Amino acid sequence: MSRLAMVLSLLLLGAACADVSTGSSSAPTATSTSVVASSTSEPPIESRGSSTTTLRAGWPDWATSSVVEVDPVTLVDVGPAVPAGAWSEGSAVTDDLIAIATWPADGISWWRLVVASRDTGEVLFDERVGTMNILGMFTLPSGEVMVVEPIRSADWNFSDGFVVDAFNVDTNDLEEVARFDDGDFVPLRLTVLSDGRLGVVGWDRHGDTFQHRIIVFDWARNEVVVDVVLEGLPVEAEAPDGVYVDPMYHPVIWDEERSRILAVHAHEDVITTVGIPSGEIEEILLVPERSLLSAFFAWLVPAADAKGMPSFQRQAVISGDHLYVAGATVTFDETADGTYAYRHAPGDLLKIDLATMRIVESAQPGVSVIASSTSGGYLIGGGQTTTGQVGEELSTTESVEYAGLLVIDPDTLEVVDHHNEVNITWEGELQPSNTENIIYVDDHAGDILTFDPISGDLLSTGVRGFEYSLMRNSLRYTSPGS
Repeated sequence: MSRLAMVLSLLLLGAACADVSTGSSSAPTATSTSVVASSTSEPPIESRGSSTTTLRAGWPDWATSSVVEVDPVTLVDVGPAVPAGAWSEGSAVTDDLIAIATWPADGISWWRLVVASRDTGEVLFDERVGTMNILGMFTLPSGEVMVVEPIRSADWNFSDGFVVDAFNVDTNDLEEVARFDDGDFVPLRLTVLSDGRLGVVGWDRHGDTFQHRIIVFDWARNEVVVDVVLEGLPVEAEAPDGVYVDPMYHPVIWDEERSRILAVHAHEDVITTVGIPSGEIEEILLVPERSLLSAFFAWLVPAADAKGMPSFQRQAVISGDHLYVAGATVTFDETADGTYAYRHAPGDLLKIDLATMRIVESAQPGVSVIASSTSGGYLIGGGQTTTGQVGEELSTTESVEYAGLLVIDPDTLEVVDHHNEVNITWEGELQPSNTENIIYVDDHAGDILTFDPISGDLLSTGVRGFEYSLMRNSLRYTSPGS
């Protein structure tokens, strides 16, 4: 089995970490929400009434965890604790119920569905229902809980498509309602689109060769709307022989307002657009926007376009009429003893006009993690710069420098506020709340904080996250209506 296959196997047996964004929100069929944190990339969780529902997961020890409803600003517990096995893989909330997909502590690859009363925490259903971690959960306006899970392949190392199940509260059972059965498709990340269709990002597998593939699936009609393979996006990042780096991460943005998908290339300043429902693919080279005068002088004296620094992992977010892209770069310099000095650092922050798909601003504020405030009035960023030595049997860290928590003007990309007391790792999480002008922050110590970019205040003392400091494993929130 190749290194990539081994990495993929671990992803499928553990958690497919992702950062999948939706450009706009309006949900006539199913509620689509943003996720502060989860061990998979499941976005959809429905709320009760008009208040925001925030869930957190805690780990008293490795074998047990619980999911608790908390205040979205203070993060103080406001509901009963619901047992969640070793850790929670996903959740969905209705007016009366909390449904949690949990991973047991016995090390066996079976996940369980726990359904409990939202008011009392009484467990109403707890059974083993699947063989792999789920892709996501969401609820319908009717109150039904929907579960999307991969179909495990015969060799157990991969998955062959996915199924959509509905949990019947009357029979306490999962009933299959739709299926995408494809032995070449490995689903990794899920987004519920505004019309209730499912956007699934994964890999197209042919032996040990992988390519990125995007599917839009209408589960209500059990039919595929879009199915495209993106050949220009490499799965593995370039690195010296014997040196491991994380797989390349190309963020996928669901720009529903313009009926398209944006796949941001991590290794080059290119965006691949996919039309919905046409499936038409276009690769757009990102270049700076020029005035007529500057274009004339550029014609007289040609010069190389100043582009953003290619990254091996990027994040992207839509705010207003612009796409903002940040990322982390890694470089290797061979030393005399055959090892490599590496430097892992934030790249350029790009501001892209969604109408022209041109770069209108670029800056280097030192952020590789990016989010937009709910109002769109601020960008929030963070990141770190790390140096060290790596080789076939060597991996040492020499220095780590954090950028802090930066508040950035979305028009000029200038830093307008800087909070050194809060530090974000390059794989950290910044996630806006849908109903409060606050940002959830996963700091380098594994604490979850709420931050108000308007006042610059930290609104909570923090909730301790998982030992790996991954906020997606410790907190997720929901939003009402749209």
